[in-house]
Amino acid sequence: MPYRNYNNTSIGGYVEERSPIRMDLTPYATAIQTIQNNMYKLAEQRGAIAAAINKLPINEAENEWKAKYIQNIDNQINEAAQNGDYAGALQTATELANKAVFSPEVTGRVIANQKYEEAKKEVNDRYLSGKISEEVRDWWLATNPYTYQEDVDAQGNVIGAKPFEFKQPVNKVDYTNAIQFAARITASAHKSSDSRNTDANGVQHGGGSSTTEVTEAMLDKAMSGVYNSFPGIQESLMQDMRVDEWMYDKLTEEINKETNPLRVEQLQRQLDSITDRLFEGNIKRTQKEYNSHIINPALHAAAYTHFDSSNVHKEKTNTPTITGMPTGYANGSYGPLELRAGNSGTVNINWKEQANTAGQAVYNAAQDAKKILSR
Repeated sequence: MPYRNYNNTSIGGYVEERSPIRMDLTPYATAIQTIQNNMYKLAEQRGAIAAAINKLPINEAENEWKAKYIQNIDNQINEAAQNGDYAGALQTATELANKAVFSPEVTGRVIANQKYEEAKKEVNDRYLSGKISEEVRDWWLATNPYTYQEDVDAQGNVIGAKPFEFKQPVNKVDYTNAIQFAARITASAHKSSDSRNTDANGVQHGGGSSTTEVTEAMLDKAMSGVYNSFPGIQESLMQDMRVDEWMYDKLTEEINKETNPLRVEQLQRQLDSITDRLFEGNIKRTQKEYNSHIINPALHAAAYTHFDSSNVHKEKTNTPTITGMPTGYANGSYGPLELRAGNSGTVNINWKEQANTAGQAVYNAAQDAKKILSR
């Protein structure tokens, strides 16, 4: 290197020119690339774990738990990646990926949801086959949500889910035969006394009386007979009342929210029908009263006792007639009735029209009364 001259003064001496020394950075580049690859793989592993858990058939009611479960896995990976140890973090993530979808917490929830879906399918299949009504199906779905309870060992470790079985709704029952059965049991009981006599001239003197009664005790006996003779009917009635209670609350809420007058009118008609079954006036029926109202409404509405009497002085016995019977009574469409004995021997009937298939039995009672009065 030549001398330098500064203000005619030589500075320094001769220095031989050197070539620059270059450091090999390949190992550093490789290390950085490895770290970056591990970071990429770690990110992929995180995503794979989350995707695998989200694909599992776990009920949507567990969404909050599922989010926390995935976050807990992320936290473990992040802890392993502290100080840039992405290789260690990747190993941790790989281990967690193998365990995440097979942990007792996960498998327990998968099994619980599987049982719930099977129960729902069975209920819907029974609706489609006509064994239960649409209202019963909707009530069951609304009142039987997905259920999961963790089962833990003595150390508090989760070992799975506690067994849980969904109670299926009972099949609908045709009440027609039961109504007719109850009507036969509670057919009016007649008690009569006769003090009439006939003198030598064939003239009848004296009087007679008859009592026609249907008591609450007879009604209870009828219902007990129904329960014993028609298996499943009591459970069906209890279920019907639960469904009516649920529908009553549901319709009331819908009416309060609805703004369309036509829709409100439609909903109100449905509510009125249910209200008639659940309430007597403003008083809610008990299960016993509900059952009686459904099976034997005419006799439930009037467990009655009527006393009929007549004084007789006549040359011969008149054959009484029954008047005022609506046409529908021939097929049991109306009831109940009250019997009144007139002096002419005519049975005047005060008909109370109530849709009720038990009406035929009451009409039969009137025929019995006719026979009594014609004696």
